[in-house]
Amino acid sequence: MARLHHRTALSGDPLTAEQRLRLLREKDQRAALADRQKVRVALYVLARPDADTNDAERRMAEALGASNRRGWQVAFRAADDTGDLAPALRPQLARVHDAVSSQRIDGLVCASRVDISNDDSLYADELNWLRSRGGFLALARNEVAL
Repeated sequence: MARLHHRTALSGDPLTAEQRLRLLREKDQRAALADRQKVRVALYVLARPDADTNDAERRMAEALGASNRRGWQVAFRAADDTGDLAPALRPQLARVHDAVSSQRIDGLVCASRVDISNDDSLYADELNWLRSRGGFLALARNEVAL
């Protein structure tokens, strides 16, 4: 049974890093939401300096749509325009972290994992940080759909 965590159910092929991270994120989300009737979230996007000027707005709309489909209450919206700066150095993500730590929100919703990091290690660190505080990350697009 433990091998199923390392291989896909049908093919026996090893899971990709993106698939493992998606399973971890989804497991953390289920655990964080267990027994909660009201879920409060922050919407978060990372604006890229070289992106279309409407990119951040589109990404925020995707995050809002994902939150609305789940019936979650949006406490606030946050966006950093720091580019690929490490998540720990982003001021608006720090604001989100503070809200998770103080239990003003239960988690955050992003359009995709690129709002956190393309780097698997940094992304996993964020998931671990959220889990350690009882929070979660939800995405409009899963890890394999960047």
